[in-house]
Formats: sequence, C-alpha cells, structure tokens
Amino acid sequence: MPTPPPLAAWLLRRLLPSDVRYAALGDFAEQFAALAEAKGLAAARRWYWTEVGRSVPSLFHNHAFWRGYMLRNYLRVAFRTMRRQPVFAAINVFGMALGLAAALLIAHYLVREQAYDRHHQHADHIYRVATERQFPDQSVRTALSPRPLAAALQQAAPEVAAATRLSNDRTEQVLVRHGTQQFYETDFRFADPNVFEVFDLPLVQGSSATALAEPRTVILTEPAARKYFGNTDPLGQVLTIRLRGDGDTFDYRVTGIAEAPPPTSHFQFDFLAHYPSHPFMNPQRADNWRGLAAYTYVRLHPSASADSLTARLPVLTETRLGAQLEAGGNTTMAAFQAAGNGFRFFLQPLRDIHLHSALANELGANGSAAYVRFFGLLAVFILVLAGVNFVNLSTAQGAARAREVGVRKALGSARRQLVHQFLTESVVVSFLALGGALLLALAALPLLGWLTGTPVAAAALLGPRVLLGMLALALGLGVLAGAYPAFILSRYQPTEVFRGGRAEQGRGAWLRSGLVVFQFAIAMGLMLATAVVYEQLAFARTADPGFNPEQTLVLDGTEVLRSQTAAFQSALLALPAVQAAAHTEAVPGQRVEASPFRARPEAEPQQLDRIYTGFGLGETLGLRLAAGRFPDPMLASDSMAAVLNETAVANLGLSDPIGQPLTRTDNGRTYTIVGVVEDFHTASFHAAIGPTVLLGPDPFYENRPRQRFVVRLQADELPATLAALQATWARFIPQQPMDAHFLDTAFAAQYRSERTLARLFGLFTLLALVIAGLGLFGLAMFTARRRQQELGVRKVFGASTWQLAWLLTHRFVRPVALAFVLVAPLAYVLLTRWLGGFAYHITPRLGTFLLIGCTAFFIAALTVSYQALSAARKNPAETLRQA
Repeated sequence: MPTPPPLAAWLLRRLLPSDVRYAALGDFAEQFAALAEAKGLAAARRWYWTEVGRSVPSLFHNHAFWRGYMLRNYLRVAFRTMRRQPVFAAINVFGMALGLAAALLIAHYLVREQAYDRHHQHADHIYRVATERQFPDQSVRTALSPRPLAAALQQAAPEVAAATRLSNDRTEQVLVRHGTQQFYETDFRFADPNVFEVFDLPLVQGSSATALAEPRTVILTEPAARKYFGNTDPLGQVLTIRLRGDGDTFDYRVTGIAEAPPPTSHFQFDFLAHYPSHPFMNPQRADNWRGLAAYTYVRLHPSASADSLTARLPVLTETRLGAQLEAGGNTTMAAFQAAGNGFRFFLQPLRDIHLHSALANELGANGSAAYVRFFGLLAVFILVLAGVNFVNLSTAQGAARAREVGVRKALGSARRQLVHQFLTESVVVSFLALGGALLLALAALPLLGWLTGTPVAAAALLGPRVLLGMLALALGLGVLAGAYPAFILSRYQPTEVFRGGRAEQGRGAWLRSGLVVFQFAIAMGLMLATAVVYEQLAFARTADPGFNPEQTLVLDGTEVLRSQTAAFQSALLALPAVQAAAHTEAVPGQRVEASPFRARPEAEPQQLDRIYTGFGLGETLGLRLAAGRFPDPMLASDSMAAVLNETAVANLGLSDPIGQPLTRTDNGRTYTIVGVVEDFHTASFHAAIGPTVLLGPDPFYENRPRQRFVVRLQADELPATLAALQATWARFIPQQPMDAHFLDTAFAAQYRSERTLARLFGLFTLLALVIAGLGLFGLAMFTARRRQQELGVRKVFGASTWQLAWLLTHRFVRPVALAFVLVAPLAYVLLTRWLGGFAYHITPRLGTFLLIGCTAFFIAALTVSYQALSAARKNPAETLRQA
C-alpha cells in the first residue's frame, strides 16, 4: 500500500468539513468497510487518506463539487454580511418586497385584462360585426348592427361558418318571477339557437343542440338556477318575465343550465332566452335593415380570411338595404347616399373587443389598452425603484467593504469569485423579499378588490405559473440589481486600499445622485397624475351639469301603469315631501336614442337626442329656460309640444325657434317648439353636449307609457318620505317591488373607471414614495456614519448643529429639486393629453405642480434631516475618540 502524501491529507482534514470529505470519496465506501473488517480500522484509515491524497488533483478539477461548496460559502458570507448591517438589509428586503408585491398585483391585473374571451375554442376566428352609421351632419360608430345581418351573412358569405345574434337588452332591467320569488335582472339576454356554434357556453344540464330550439325557452346559469329554484330540478320549470318598456308578462320554459361565464368574458349573462321569440319581435322589426338593434357575431372557417369577408360587406349593404329602401317607396340607395346617409360594417376580432373597442352601445364596460400599457410600465418603474435602492446602498457601502475586497484579493480570491459573492448577496435579498412580497400581496387582496371593484381570489396569486414567474422575476431582479455593485466593488485593488486610497470614486457619488433623481422623478410623476385625476373627478362632481340632481329620486318600471299614469303622478304630488314629479323615457346618465328632425321643409334632417316625457319634467329636473316656457298640462295643444336645448337650436339653424314646427322625419310626427332650455348634460363630461329635444306626451304613444318617474323630494325626513313612496307604489303596482335610486348617484356612476384609476394612482404613488423614502433614509444614515469624524472636527471648530445638519441634508434634497424640474414638463404634456379625452375638463394648474414639488421636497428633507440631526448632535469627543 503506497504511503499517503501527508501535506495533502492534512490540508483536506483541516480545510474540508467531514461531510464534504466523505461525499467526495463516497465511491470507496464499500472498500473502506471491507478493509476495516479484514485489517483493522487503523489500516483502513491509512488507505483512506492515501486515496484522498491521490484524489486531490481531481477534487480541485471537480467543478460540480467546488460549485456546491462555494455556493454554501457565498450564502454563509451573505447572511453574515446581512447580520452585520441589519438596518441596510431590512431596507433592501422591505423595499424590494414592496416592489415585488406591487408588480405581482399589477401582473394579475394585466394578465386578467389580456385574457378576455380567450376561453372560447375558436376565439381566433370569431369576429363581431360593428357599424359606422353616417348621417348628413355626423358619423356614429356603434357595436350594434341590423337584426337581419346575421342570416344574410350566413347565406351570402362562404367565409362564415356560423353567424349568431345577441339582443340589446342588458341596459334595461327585466323583472323575472317564479312563484313568490321575483327580482330585477340586468343580465337577461336573448340569443339565437345557434349561439353554441360560435361561443363555448358549456351546459351542465340540457343539450346545446336543443336548448334554444323552441320558442319561449330560456337557459339559466347555475347561480341563477339556485337563486330561483334552490335545490329542485329547474328543467321544465316556467319563469315569468316582463321587459322594460312593456307592461305585458311572458312565460319562458327552462331548457338548460349553463356554467356562469368567466369574468374574462366581454359579455355576461344569467339568462339566455330564445331570440326569434323576443316579446318585441315582429316581422317588420326582424327584417329592418335601418334599425340597429342586435349584436352580430360570426365564426369564420379556419382557412377563411377576415379581409375577404370585409370586402363583401359593402355589396351586401347595397343589395339588402337598397332593396328595402326601394320596397318601402321612400327613396333609393343612390338618393339615400347622396343625402349624406350610409352604413359601413366592419369586423372586430373577438379578442380585441375588451381592450381595443370604445364604440357606442358596448355590451359592458371595456378595458383600455392604454391603461394596460401604463400599468405595465408602472410595474417596471416600481421594480426599478426597488432595485435602485439596492444599487444605491451597495455603492454607498463600497468604501466600507473596500477593505474586505482588498483582504480577499490579497489572499488569492479571483475577481470572478468576488462577483459571484456580491451577486449571491443580491439574489438572497431578492428571494427573502419574494417571501415578504407574497405575504404583502395576499394581505392587500381585499384592498385591491375595493380599488378595482372586482374581487380577487388568493388562488389567482398562488398558482404554479404565477409562482414560477415570480421566482424568475426575483432571480432576474436580484441579478440586475446586484450587477453594478458586484462589478464595481470587485474592481478595488488591494494596493490602493491598504495605502489608504479612496475606493469610492466621484462617479459613484454621481451615480447615486442620478438614481435619487430617477426615483423621485417617478414618485413625483405619480403624485402629479394622482392630483390631476382627482381634480378632474372633483370638477365632474361639482361642475354645473345644467340640471339639479340633488334630492331627485328615479322610480324605474312604471310602464305597467298605463292608464293609471296620471293618477300615480297625482298621488305622488299629494305627498307632503314631494315637490315635483314627472314621467320620462330617460334621465341624464342613461342612454338616449337619436332620431332625425327638421324645422324647415327645405332643410336637411338633423339627428337630435330625443326624450319623450310627461308634463313637468323640466321643473322636476331644474332645467333652466333660455326662451319660451315648459309644456302646460292645461293646454291640450301642448301634448305635441317640444322643448329644445341651445345646441339643438344652433344645429337646426333657428334664430327665433318659439312657435316653429319640428318634424320627426322617420315617422312624420310634427311638434311645436314652445321652449328652449340651457344646455344640460345627458351623458358624462367625456362627451360634448349633444342636440336634445324633449317631446311632450304625444297621444300617438299613449299605449307606450314612459318607463320611469322622476321625483324631487324635500331634504328633511327622508326615511319617512321613502316609506310613503313605498306605500304609494304598493297601492298602484302591487305586483312588483319598487325599484328606486337617486339621480346624483346614477350620474356619478359614469366616472367609475376614473375613480378606480385615481385610487390605483394613489396606492402606487404611496408605494413609490415609501420605496424612494426608504432608499433615501438608508443613504442618509450611511453618509452620516461615514462622515461622523468630519462632523466632529467641524463641531470642535464652532459649527452649529443646524449647520452640520444642512451639510448632510442639502446633498440629498438637491436631486429631488432636479427631479421636479425634469418631470414637471413631461407630466404636463401627458396629463394634458389624458384630459383631452374629456369634452369638458380642467387645465393643469401651476399651483398643483408647485404643491406636489414642495411636498416631495418636504418628504425628502424630513427623511434625511432625522439622520442629519442625530449625527450633528453627537458629542465630538466620542466620535473623535472612535477614529
């Protein structure tokens, strides 16, 4: 047996832990045991160390072994460094945890927005057919299309595999009743029987081939079935429904139970009924090419081209619509187009509807691709802020760690090993922050649900894809954040360090100042955006809408009154707390239909937003007269009276409108203009005030009573007043519950997306400020410690506490001021562009910008001054003694 090399064996005994030694020679375990049994333990040990000596060269070339050993060493040193600097470690971990938590929440929002309508098997081949309707004076782009379009496409376009329709009913509530259960439903929709050929709507009970095959049949979602039928079998049961705008009821038989559509569907439903048997459907409406009353969807063959179908649409319009115009005897297609009218159909990919469609009459509130891009950029900025903190504190500690680097290099450490060490420390911080980020994100889920108005399940943040993505993000962020300090700190030379040379060069200080500028530029940009969004919301809430929404109650569902409408109005006016009451087709904040009108026979018809009303609507809403009067119930002629707003007068070209006739050209009804009111908003401040006409209780529409009452109440004793209204309602309409809401609440609901945006701005602004403040606090604390001796000398020579505090403070607040100078012009341009989406908006004020700048300056000064004052107040005898 050869003699073991004593030096190699001794080194390995002393330098390597026992588990590494035995792991390295694990292949000889059986031979060791056999030799120990045959010749004794001492002989086996001698043989063991002989083999260790022979294996030394292979050990030093065994990369897997050394990587594992060095990784454990890197981790040990990383945790040791964090224990020595607990404050800086806490700042790094907490700041990065905030950044990762914000990124996780934003990523959930972005993934959700991008996932709309992707659950359908043929989503890539499904399109919605939308309409651009040309009028002589304007063009309107709407998601609606004519009812007969789907059947025409199915017949005339070989590219179409299936075409189906959804009804335009979701904006109006439907009263659904089964036994004693009755509720107003907003997600009641009608669909063609072949809707299953286009969309994936899985049925839990029933067959998609027959569920909507028969008239007056309906499909319920599982939650709706439980709501009305509990645990009983709903198939074959009957639901009684009543649509708004009609007093009659209709029975529908339940033929299927569907899974509830996912939240990432651009159309939602609880009820899906047979469209051809729609209560309002008749042959004239079903074949009307000029009316836009349905949502049309097509599924193309996989080999078909959307461009090919788009090319067919103009020909289809001219042939079908032209034939109908000529059959009606009113005009020809050429004359129709020559007068400035027209239809243009265009295709919208299903997956693009949620983020890229902002048409009139959308099925629901869509998202915004611009907001998705913005919040994605915001997540990147917040992550960069967290990484900037790590870079700043790491470079600031460069001088303190220079001696460590010098000693390591003097003992033989290669620069590559130092880079690995510093990167390991950064990744350790990042993974510790990831754990904190998951806890913060889970704790913030209720807050996020309140901010966005959409509940978020914890499972959405703990899925395997999300966790793997967050692990990859944490690793990438750790490497990127630690790259600069790793490569800079590892460059320090032992000779400079030991001779007392400065390890920290001037460019390090410039880098830190630049990063502070970057951090506070982002924070102040978010602060400015938040302030301007809230100011615009305050403007929309407090600006004069042209009517008085306060203490105004809207009672929906009153079309069932029919001949009792006048009696119900009299009963309301008899209540002591009711100041005024009137019935109307629509109120501000609800969709208003447009119709063509002309004031002179030779003039071109103008599209006016029309509202059919009863007597007293102007007084009830508080509309202000500019000329003339409101319709008078004592004058029989005022049943055909019209009241215009100022914009309508201008569009009609009238200089003296009072007493002039006004003809609705699509039905020939003529009214007399009796008054002009000041412009008032029927929609949000996003849209300019349109030309509007209020039409009196035309006797022609006596069988179509208005759908709601508007009631102005006194401010005192509201509960008693509501109880009296409830009693009056029960006396006239006992068959259905009272459906009431205040007008100001409904009008303010139009700004829901802006309120959500403002809340999210506020949340992420706070996060950005906290992260930036943490970094500034850490830098100030480190600088105060590093310059403690200098401060002691200055204090000995007469410097005051406040002078010393300013000496430390000014170097940090100057970058904040520079950040404001850089970000303010850019923020002004971007916010002005955003405000351009409102027809009526504020102008960003200089005072707001200065206030935000002063606030950021104060926060930075307050963060730094605590450390500065603490350092300046120390006894110089102690600091100089420690030198």
